[in-house]
Amino acid sequence: MFDELKEKDRKSKEGSNKYLLVIILTGIIIMLAATNPTTSDFAEWTVSRAVREGLVEAEVFVSLLGEPMVRGMTIRNNYVLFSVFIFPVSETDYEPKTLGVLGNFILLNYSRKQKKPYSYEKVEVPELVGKSYQEAKDLLQDQGLRFNIYHRTHSEKVPKDHILEQFPEAGEKVEIDSLINVVISDGDKQ
Repeated sequence: MFDELKEKDRKSKEGSNKYLLVIILTGIIIMLAATNPTTSDFAEWTVSRAVREGLVEAEVFVSLLGEPMVRGMTIRNNYVLFSVFIFPVSETDYEPKTLGVLGNFILLNYSRKQKKPYSYEKVEVPELVGKSYQEAKDLLQDQGLRFNIYHRTHSEKVPKDHILEQFPEAGEKVEIDSLINVVISDGDKQ
């Protein structure tokens, strides 16, 4: 009889431990989702970091125009519990990726892209309109061309983070390492 009571007590404790674990995990998930940073949070962090580290000399200019510019150029991959922010800096050929979690930011990489040696060889500009940001970027990189987000705007017809326009247009011949400007959709304005 005593062994039966002991076994029953052990099973009861195992069950309560499982409930406690579920409650703790649920709390962690809710906390992560509630503190997942937005694009505005990322823009504010990026500008303040640039000013603090002396990456930008014109502090007044950055404080007035920096956040809207960063917000407009940033691509956010939202995974509910955390986000990965991509901020392409085309003039320097850097594309840093930043992890946003628990209201904080962690720079994942900040490496210089490999450039091909300069060549007078011309290549045909591929069709980018309608392709996703990543597809277009990869396609240009494969052709030896550089990618630049010229502008972001809302579109009812083109999904978010897909190419609306490109300059130069598809089919034109350009020199390798040329910069191709694109306008990216922010999706339907809601």
